[in-house]
Amino acid sequence: MPKYCRQEGCRTLLEKGSYCDEHKRKKRVTKRYYSKNKSFYKSDEWKSVADAVRFRDRYKCTICHKPVFGRDSQVDHIKPIWLNPNLRLDMNNLRLVCATCHPKVEYRPQTQKEIEMKKNYNPADYF
Repeated sequence: MPKYCRQEGCRTLLEKGSYCDEHKRKKRVTKRYYSKNKSFYKSDEWKSVADAVRFRDRYKCTICHKPVFGRDSQVDHIKPIWLNPNLRLDMNNLRLVCATCHPKVEYRPQTQKEIEMKKNYNPADYF
């Protein structure tokens, strides 16, 4: 049974979903890259290196120096995997950041060259 788009004031009828194409939330681009690398982030090798980084950085965010544990404890690639896949497990390319600081360092402005590299990145070429 058709229903209306959930956006206030929109009268577009839908067969499925909650929002019409105009009001559908745009998926964050980073999700696509995370899902491409999902098997890497689930590997024992990554988990071991990430734990070593947490220990090395004494469970403190390297940006704001706040103590971080659990889900708030995120290991960040200084040079992203798509920029240099060979550094994905290099301890010198990793740092511990909190969930608040991670987006600040992750979504920095990118050059056009970096944007093209990100589009063409395929983890199957490296893993």
